[in-house]
Amino acid sequence: MARLRDALILDEISFLDERLGSNPILTIRNIFYFLGGGLIAYKLYSSDKVGLQVAGILIFVFILALILYPKKSTTLESTLNGMISYFLGFDNENVIREEKNKRGQKKKNEKNLRKDSAKGKGNG
Repeated sequence: MARLRDALILDEISFLDERLGSNPILTIRNIFYFLGGGLIAYKLYSSDKVGLQVAGILIFVFILALILYPKKSTTLESTLNGMISYFLGFDNENVIREEKNKRGQKKKNEKNLRKDSAKGKGNG
């Protein structure tokens, strides 16, 4: 019979992650996110320009996502960085594959040089 265990989430200890009351969402960090992002979003939304209003709404949605995103091993910021780098074409697998090919080519070149130098010594 298998025992199921809860996953242990290791997170850095910070004063900003202290819970306020028994609510798991209400932390000091989330309050700072909400106040800071909310003020910026409000200032942008209260302008008369449509582009700034859309930017204000997007900022507010991003701040809410930061606050409500569940605790996992990968944070929302890391996930967004990975998505942006993927869509911009920074594919790490291709870089690793190219490095392996270069190493293999270098080994072949060294092997061929050894063979050529051995042939040269025997003929001379």
